[in-house]
Amino acid sequence: MANSSLRNMIREMIDEESKVAKQAKAQGLEYLGFGRWGKDGKMTHTTTNGKLIPYSKAGMEKGTGMHFGRGKKADQMYTPSTNLPAATMTQPGVLKRSPERPKPSPDDQRIRGASQDDLGAHNSSAERIISAVDDKLYGQQDKLSDRYNTEMSAIEFSREFGIPEKAIRVYSRYAGGYDAQFTYNEDDDTVFIQDPADV
Repeated sequence: MANSSLRNMIREMIDEESKVAKQAKAQGLEYLGFGRWGKDGKMTHTTTNGKLIPYSKAGMEKGTGMHFGRGKKADQMYTPSTNLPAATMTQPGVLKRSPERPKPSPDDQRIRGASQDDLGAHNSSAERIISAVDDKLYGQQDKLSDRYNTEMSAIEFSREFGIPEKAIRVYSRYAGGYDAQFTYNEDDDTVFIQDPADV
C-alpha cells in the first residue's frame, strides 16, 4: 500500500513538472534551474506549487511573507515581526537565507521587555539585584538590627524594607555564604534575618 501511494505521488509530481515545462516552452521560455524560467538568460517566471507564475518582487514577498528593503538594500528581505534581514536575493528569484542570530542573553531580553530565562550565578542581572538589595539594607542597619534572629513572612519583609519579593528570592538564591544578610525559605515563604555576630 505504502509503495503504491509513494509511486502515485512521484507520478503526480513528474506530471506537474511536465505540465509546467510544456506551458513554459509554449511561451518560448527556457529552464534556468531551481524552478526558474526565462528568456535570454533573464528570469521572467518561477515555478510555485506546480504552477508557472510570472516573476515579480511582489510575488516573492507574498510567497515568503517577508518584504524587500529600499535603495541600496533592495535585494535584502526582512521579516515583518523583527524587521531584521532574513535573506538576500543573490540572483533574480534565488534567496540566500541569513544565518540565524544567536539567542539573546537575559540582559538583552530584559532590555527588550521579554521574559528572562534563568538569571545564573555569575550573571550581571543577578549581581545587580544582589548589590541593590545590599545597598538598601545597609542604609537601614538600625531597623535591620532590631530584627536580628527573627523570622518573618516575605511579604512583611518586603513591605518593611522596601525590597520586591522577586529580589528577595534572587538574593537568597545567588548571594549565599556568610555575606548574605538574610535567607529565604521557599517552602513557607519566610525570611530569616541572621545576626552577623552569630555567623
